[in-house]
Amino acid sequence: MESAKILIVEDERIVSMEIEDKLTSLGYNVVGSVYKGEDAIKVADREKPDLILMDIQLRGKMDGIETADKITSQYHIPIIFLTAYADNQTIQRAKLSKPYGYLLKPFETRELHSTIEMVLFRSRMETEISRNRLLLQTILNSIDEGVIAFEDNRIKHMNKNAERITGYNFDKVKNKPVTDIFLIFEPGSKRKVDYLNHENTFVSDHLLRMKNKKMIPVEYKISPLIDVYNNFNGKILIFRDITEKRKVEKEINETKHKLEVSEEKYQSLFKNIIDPVVIFSKKNKKILEYNEAFKKVYGYSDDEIKQMTPFDLHPAKDFELVKNKIDQKNTDKPNYYTHITKSGKKIEVEILSDEIEYMGKPAWISIIHDVTQRKKIEAEKNKRIMQTALINEVGRMLSTELDQKKLMEKIVTAVKESFNYFWVLLFLADNDKKCLVLHSQAGSKNSGIKPGLKIPFGKGMTGTAAQTGKIQVSGDVDRNFSFFRLGEERTQSELSIPILGKKGRVLGVLDIQSEETRAFNKNDMEAMETLSNQIAAAIENAELYKYLQRELKERKKAETRMRRLKEFHESILHNMSEGVVLQDKD
Repeated sequence: MESAKILIVEDERIVSMEIEDKLTSLGYNVVGSVYKGEDAIKVADREKPDLILMDIQLRGKMDGIETADKITSQYHIPIIFLTAYADNQTIQRAKLSKPYGYLLKPFETRELHSTIEMVLFRSRMETEISRNRLLLQTILNSIDEGVIAFEDNRIKHMNKNAERITGYNFDKVKNKPVTDIFLIFEPGSKRKVDYLNHENTFVSDHLLRMKNKKMIPVEYKISPLIDVYNNFNGKILIFRDITEKRKVEKEINETKHKLEVSEEKYQSLFKNIIDPVVIFSKKNKKILEYNEAFKKVYGYSDDEIKQMTPFDLHPAKDFELVKNKIDQKNTDKPNYYTHITKSGKKIEVEILSDEIEYMGKPAWISIIHDVTQRKKIEAEKNKRIMQTALINEVGRMLSTELDQKKLMEKIVTAVKESFNYFWVLLFLADNDKKCLVLHSQAGSKNSGIKPGLKIPFGKGMTGTAAQTGKIQVSGDVDRNFSFFRLGEERTQSELSIPILGKKGRVLGVLDIQSEETRAFNKNDMEAMETLSNQIAAAIENAELYKYLQRELKERKKAETRMRRLKEFHESILHNMSEGVVLQDKD
């Protein structure tokens, strides 16, 4: 431990040297030995000694008592007075400078040593107490709560927050009854609350009347102050203004109520939206919430949906497309997909998606609109346009192409390419043999069926159309007993339209086959019937053209015979020797 630093202020040099020797022998560090009060102040400022031995009688303008007053007013340095005079007046005057002790000259080394050690110990304790008191004061002034310490109902301490909350200054209320300063009332009444006996009880529903008479809500607690020897040393009251807390609680309750109302409205709106709505995690894509329309459209149970992601609604071939778009925000322009319901039904949908926060985590919300019917209507509309264009195109072909074989091939190819049917066949009727003969076809390259194939009247849908002269249609050929496959075709729907000439004469059959079930509707039948009428006209025109060609050929043959006969007669007449006169019968 470092030796204590001691300053000697003694105007008698011999005495000063004697004291210094004693201090040195006792192990103390003498930092100075001066004779005047002015010099003592300077050394004290420079050396900051731990203790000063001060003679009361000094040379110069200031005596030891006055010098001690000036030093203690600036520095916390303990002082022991040295004096050969112990008269009452000197002692009373010396007391005013609050010295730590007195030594009457002459004194023994043992007496000097014991006095110094007692003073140094007292000084260290006071310094420690002062430091602790300052620390405690700083802590009390730093906390948000108000603190009032009182004993026998008398206020002994108030921190800054206690002054702020109550409106009272501690210096003006010190030692006043705490019940006059901390006035507590029950809410909604003027009845005071006797709170002094409510020890260790936390109270939060009372009102404090401040100095300005304003009432504020507070929460408080009273605890006894017990020292290390288990002695009672008063009580401490800790309290806080909860005005802002009550405002916040009120706002929270109001907000909570609004949220509950909003949540009810949201749930009602969410559940009753006509279109399917689904919320799924942005991280793992698990479906988090959905409405009744979603369950109704897709047919899954609640347990099944909770295990699903949006990928489960798409056919496997679309996974890569969905993966590229699932984390893209699109609130204006929808994305179009094909979805598959639990039953396997395919539906065409358009989806709008937006980013949201669901249960504190990022998520996506998607509104799904079933556009299957709209797509069908659009497709039907486009189909009608294409059918009209096809009929016009066939009409143009009729006026430009007289070769029946080429014309029929162009027609079946145009029908196939316009509507992407699986197979289009054109049969011509051999009425003598009561059968149909395959004339032209387009599609189903792997069927192995070649032109010339013959189908008897009445066999299959094609033969039945020829026999009855009526349209034959099947939306599911697997359930139609009259259907038979010509080869390995993947036909699901078939439309056989008889080609009827004048007076209902069967000229052939236009047969159209599709890989889709229920591929043909009334409009398709009407359009293809119109087309068959054009084909009938083309066939009859071709037959007429052949007939005229034959007549023209026969006429040319007759004309050639007549010309040759005339030339023969003229040759005979020119070679006769007799005169011959030819005249009309009349």
